[in-house]
Amino acid sequence: MWGYEETKKYFIAGGGSNEDFKDHWKFLRNEDLKFKEGIIEKNLYMAGGSILYFISGRKYD
Repeated sequence: MWGYEETKKYFIAGGGSNEDFKDHWKFLRNEDLKFKEGIIEKNLYMAGGSILYFISGRKYD
């Protein structure tokens, strides 16, 4: 995660408002703290996954 000022710069450049940024930043910081607390207290749980789409081909002359 970037620092506050750098993140705000990108958020505003992408069309976000200053007020929305403050709300989103507060939410993000709260989620980050909960994640770290989960690690420390050894009760972290999460779901995750990924999708891989692979295309392969050959060109014959």
